Amino acid sequence: MCWTHLPFPFPPWSSAPCPMAKCVTCHQEVPLQLLSLHAETCCNNIEEAREADSTSLLDLTDQIVACGYKGPIMDRKDDIVRCIILHGTVKLLPMLQQLSSGLELYGLRPMVQANRVMCRELFVPVPLNVVSNFLIRSLAPTFSDAGTMRRQRELKLVNYLQDLMNEFEDKEDRGITVSRFCQWVTRQGHKPLDIDQEFKIGIEFEHDCTTRHGSHTICFPIVNACAQTITLPVEHMGSYTNFKNVMCHAINHGFEFSRS
Repeated sequence: MCWTHLPFPFPPWSSAPCPMAKCVTCHQEVPLQLLSLHAETCCNNIEEAREADSTSLLDLTDQIVACGYKGPIMDRKDDIVRCIILHGTVKLLPMLQQLSSGLELYGLRPMVQANRVMCRELFVPVPLNVVSNFLIRSLAPTFSDAGTMRRQRELKLVNYLQDLMNEFEDKEDRGITVSRFCQWVTRQGHKPLDIDQEFKIGIEFEHDCTTRHGSHTICFPIVNACAQTITLPVEHMGSYTNFKNVMCHAINHGFEFSRS
């Protein structure tokens, strides 16, 4: 039986051997397997509150009060949204604590902690695999002025990076995959869990490394994982072969960068 639309009440599940879960938005008991589908179609108080104007907020008074908000409704949208988010979070915490206690009871929590990669898909929504097209769309380079030689070199490096991402997706090269590249730049090898978060990888360009650091043979990219930004040394990436060699060496030995 496949439930693709949920405008009607759920059928009686008391005799069905499936676990139940309560929706934190409407508090309705639904089968655990259908909870994610129900959440997509359920009345979302947070989105309604964010999109509502001063007048339509009054129509949501019952839902707002049910989330524990006791202040004035008019012109207090930010306070209302924060209260709704806190309400949902507080309701989720006991569920997570109960899950943790259950894993501990059966001796599973140490196993999950020791095998995080293997057990990730049991707790993280899928699909989260990073593909080259996703990363390419997320690139946000900071270019020099149009028409300059620097701009042309920067465009060439961005094209090299796109080619390298596609190459990593087609086959693993020197132990590097698209997911590993994403983890090197952003600290996570999967797509962001927060779908509302804008995911961008900033690209900056270093044109004057010789002036800054004197004579040297090679520079490596500088990664700021917190800001999700990578700085490319333009002088040492004149060809695609050089670009690929520098990038692969940096990814494989990227815990400490140095110059030779």
